Amino acid sequence: MNNPLVSIIIPTYNRAHLITETLDSIVAQTYTNWECIVVDDGSTDNTLAVLDEYLQKDNRFQYYKRPNDSIKGANACRNYGFKVSKGEYINWFDSDDLMHREHLEKKVTCFIKNKKNDFVICKSQNFDDKIDEKGWKSNMLMTGDLFENYISGKTTILMVSPMWRKSLLLKYNLFDETIKQNQDLELYSRIIDKEQSIDFIDEVLIYVRENNESITVKNNKRQYHIASFLEVKRRILILDSSLKNKEISKIILIQILKVFRYLIKQRE
Repeated sequence: MNNPLVSIIIPTYNRAHLITETLDSIVAQTYTNWECIVVDDGSTDNTLAVLDEYLQKDNRFQYYKRPNDSIKGANACRNYGFKVSKGEYINWFDSDDLMHREHLEKKVTCFIKNKKNDFVICKSQNFDDKIDEKGWKSNMLMTGDLFENYISGKTTILMVSPMWRKSLLLKYNLFDETIKQNQDLELYSRIIDKEQSIDFIDEVLIYVRENNESITVKNNKRQYHIASFLEVKRRILILDSSLKNKEISKIILIQILKVFRYLIKQRE
C-alpha cells in the first residue's frame, strides 16, 4: 500500500491560543492521507470553538473528550486517541508544536522504501515566537546501540519525533497514565530495548515550541514531576537489570544523583 493512512494524535488542554498554528501546519502537509485526532483533557477555554472550524471544513479532523473514567492528563488522551485511530502509522503530536510541510511525506516514504522499519524519527528544533536558525536542534547519532544513545541523550527522541508502525505499538502497553513527566521516555525505552528496526531522517521536520508556562506554574509542578522522573529512571534500571550494558546504568545513576543534588540545593 503506497498511500497508507497516518493517524496524528494530539492531546490538548487550554491551548486555544496556540493550536490553530499546529492544525494549520498539518493542513499544509504535502502528504494528504492522514487523520488528525484531537483529544481534549477538559479545556476551559474556547478550544472546542477553535476546533469546530476545522471539523466543519475538513473531515480528516476528529475531536474527542477524554473519557471520564480515565485519569486526567495527556497520557490518557494519547492512549484514547490511539484506541480510536484507524491509521497504519501513528505519530503523537503536541498542540503547540509545528510540522514542516514535508514531515509526514518523508516519514511515510521511509516506511515504503523499507518494509522492515518499525519506526522513523526526524530531528526537531526549538522555537519561541518565530522559527529561525537560533533554536536548539535535537541530537541524532545514527550509529551504535540505539537504546544506549537514547538513554544517554546522544540521540534525542521526543514525544513527537517518531512515526510508529501501529502493529508494533499493539504489542505493548502504551502510556502509563500515572506518570506526569518523562512519559515518552518510559514508553519509548521499553520499546527500543526490544525493537531497533529504525530509520533516521537527518533533517529538522518538527518545530517544538518553548514551554510558555509561567515560572510560578513551573515551580508548583516541579516537586511532583521529580517523583515521576525518578520512577521512570528506576524502571529503566530494571530494564537493564542484567547489567548487559553497564554504561546505561552508570548514565541513569548520574542523572538521579543530579536530581538529588538539585533537591538538596533547593532546601538550603
